[in-house]
Amino acid sequence: MKAVLFPGDARTAIEEREAPEPGPNEVVIQLTRSGVCGTDVHYWHEPASARADRAHVVPGHETVGKVSAAGPGVTRFQVGDRVVAGMLHIGCGHCRVCRSGEFALCPDKEVFGRTLGGSYAEFVRAPDRAIYHLPEEVPDDVAVLVACNLSTAYSALRRGQVGPGDEIAVLGLGGVGLCTVLVAHEWGARITAVDPIESRRDLAAGLGAHTIVSPDELDGMMASGFGVDAALECSGHPAAESQSIQVLNPGGRAVVVGMGGRYDFAAEDLIRRKATLIGTLVCRPDEFYDVLEFARGHVDELRRLLGPTMTIDQVDDALRHAEGGGRGKVVFDWTQDR
Repeated sequence: MKAVLFPGDARTAIEEREAPEPGPNEVVIQLTRSGVCGTDVHYWHEPASARADRAHVVPGHETVGKVSAAGPGVTRFQVGDRVVAGMLHIGCGHCRVCRSGEFALCPDKEVFGRTLGGSYAEFVRAPDRAIYHLPEEVPDDVAVLVACNLSTAYSALRRGQVGPGDEIAVLGLGGVGLCTVLVAHEWGARITAVDPIESRRDLAAGLGAHTIVSPDELDGMMASGFGVDAALECSGHPAAESQSIQVLNPGGRAVVVGMGGRYDFAAEDLIRRKATLIGTLVCRPDEFYDVLEFARGHVDELRRLLGPTMTIDQVDDALRHAEGGGRGKVVFDWTQDR
């Protein structure tokens, strides 16, 4: 099979590998679609010294396809089933945090694209507990968004206890940020969507944002007393992180979604607001069923978030598109070469 590796320093390498075989309680998925996530861009840019042993692990975690083989003990899936990998951080299943449902916090977890071979190869071996049946109504390209962007957004809004009538700000309108707007609108929140890129702001308006502004415009609004009950920071940009604290009303909640940033604020910024800073990390396995149900009813809206379709041979173009804030999520079509 064809597989892409990230050796470090924004380089890619394509090599041929043997397709994996499933072990006990594992399946092999033959991909039909996969995508480029912001996390992939971070890994791509890591220096070779940081990549180290991970340079040999196929990156990527947005996995959509059909079961091509099932190992001993697999009973919920059959060859030919359409599936999506919904548990991206796979806990041991036995420790205290796993038994509480927080598999992503397991100290012995496996992670697609980090410790387990990921979706930049045609075949992905996965524990059967990490995958979910795809509803007929959810097409493969939309399921790429469901695998990570939508599920991360859904879980972050739950962590932030966002509900009807809440005033919220969504800072950063990449795939996760736009999905956050879509879900929050469905839940009855009033949304201020913030991004420096006009095309992204336009998409947010079409998904239900009530106010769309640039970061500079948000500064002006805050100077006039504007505030929100919850802010979801989805960019990882230091300026947006600062705004996510400053924009809070008394008792407000700031949810940290974007990776790669470094929060820098005075303790008094939280204390004088009696605010709460909340971390969130991917989607709980039990939540993913709700995410799939949400996707069934919002296929048309999710399609608006899709960008160009490419083959894996165009991986460098795909990564540059994501890095540069290009419109929509890049989707790899794995069926074109078959």
